[in-house]
Amino acid sequence: MQIVVQKDDNKFINNLDSVSGHTIVYTDFNNDIYKIHQNRHPDLYILIAEKLGHEEIHFCTNVSEAKIVAYHITDQKTDIDSIETIKHLYDKDIPTLYNPYRFFNNKQSNRSINASYFLDNDQQIPDDITKLIYPNSSEYKIKMFNNAKIDHAQNLGFLTEVDKNDVLNDSEFYICENNFYALEATLCGCKVLNTKLEEIQIDPKEYQTYSSYIEGIIK
Repeated sequence: MQIVVQKDDNKFINNLDSVSGHTIVYTDFNNDIYKIHQNRHPDLYILIAEKLGHEEIHFCTNVSEAKIVAYHITDQKTDIDSIETIKHLYDKDIPTLYNPYRFFNNKQSNRSINASYFLDNDQQIPDDITKLIYPNSSEYKIKMFNNAKIDHAQNLGFLTEVDKNDVLNDSEFYICENNFYALEATLCGCKVLNTKLEEIQIDPKEYQTYSSYIEGIIK
């Protein structure tokens, strides 16, 4: 099966390349979805509900020979909410998934990062983390990543999903809020803590891979 996925800087979307047994093609749509459909004849489209233009909306409304999944990052209303011939997938309803091909323990002997924290979902640095970083101090030397809107000396820039695997494999501790990337950190061999510095225990065997989850959707 050929699956066309609309590009987006999003954890769920970025890890769909781990779906096995299918050809995954990432693309941006610039009012050319009909052209892509005619040239490639994909079996499935995974589209970002909040990013669809007029042509993509028209396509969702009128094309029935291909499966279409509309991935809703937020609960905000979109122009395709009422289309019942496509599958609507809301981020809030997706269980915790993992990508075993990207996140794994590479048995690194020396981990040079004491503690890492990913800022992806934060509008500002959480209060519990603020207490642990400059100008305050703690036993943890925290390196933060992945939010250009937060200006702090310990925020060290943007990471791809591959980069995150490298950082987690180089981190002794991973600190998180709401278990964000806690599963991946566990797979990479980190000691995982919440922002209260309480240890989090996660058994990866209790979770699905992205591949098995998508298989359940496209049956």
